[in-house]
Amino acid sequence: MKNLKIYLILILPIALLGVNCKKSSAKYHTLKGRLMENCTTPYASKLIKLSGDNSFSDKFCVDINGNNDFYTDENGYFEIKYRKNGNWGILYAPYSVMTFIPIGENENLDIGEVNLNGTVNFVIKLQANKTYTSNDTLVFGDWNNVASNTPDIKLAGPFNSQTLDTATNVSYSSYPIMYGKSPEMSIVYYLKSWSDVKRATVKQMFCAGINNYEEAIFLIE
Repeated sequence: MKNLKIYLILILPIALLGVNCKKSSAKYHTLKGRLMENCTTPYASKLIKLSGDNSFSDKFCVDINGNNDFYTDENGYFEIKYRKNGNWGILYAPYSVMTFIPIGENENLDIGEVNLNGTVNFVIKLQANKTYTSNDTLVFGDWNNVASNTPDIKLAGPFNSQTLDTATNVSYSSYPIMYGKSPEMSIVYYLKSWSDVKRATVKQMFCAGINNYEEAIFLIE
C-alpha cells in the first residue's frame, strides 16, 4: 500500500504537467489584411473583431492572452493572431463586413484589401423578349436619386430592348461580403405588381474606376 501511495504521488504531477503542456501548446493562426473606409482612406487605428463558427453572437476568437479586441494600424493594416474557434469566421469593423473566412487548422490567411463603404457603377439594360402592351408597366429604382420622394422609375409598354439607365458611385448595400467571392448587389424590378419582383445581379470589384461599368440585365419574357 505504501508503495502504491508513492507511485500515485509521483504520477500525479506528471499527469498535471501533461495537461499544462497540452494547454500551452494550443495552436494560433494568423489572419491579416487591410481595411479601407473608402477607395482612398484607410480604416486607421480602429477596433476589429473576429468571431468563430460564422457566429453573429459573442463567440469571438482570442489571442494568446485571451483578448478578443484587435486593432488596425495607421494605414488600415491588421494582423490577428488567434486561437482556433470553429472553421469559419466573421470579421467585424464594427459591423459584419466579411463572412465564411476559413479559420480552421493551419490557416494563415491574407484576405487582401476590404472596402467598408464600397461603391459600384452599373448600366441597366432591358432585354425584351416580349413587347407586352401599353397597359403594362415596368417599375425599377432610380439609382441616381435614391434619396428622392419618388425613387421608382415607371416605364409603360410596349417594350423594346434598350439601355434604361446608368448609375454611378452607388453605395454597395449587400454587406457582409462572402470571403473569396466578388461583391454582388441585386437590382430589383417588376412588371405589373410587386408580387412579380425579379432581380438582376451586379458583380463588381470596388474602386474599379469611373469608366468601368457592369451590366444589370432586366429580362422580360
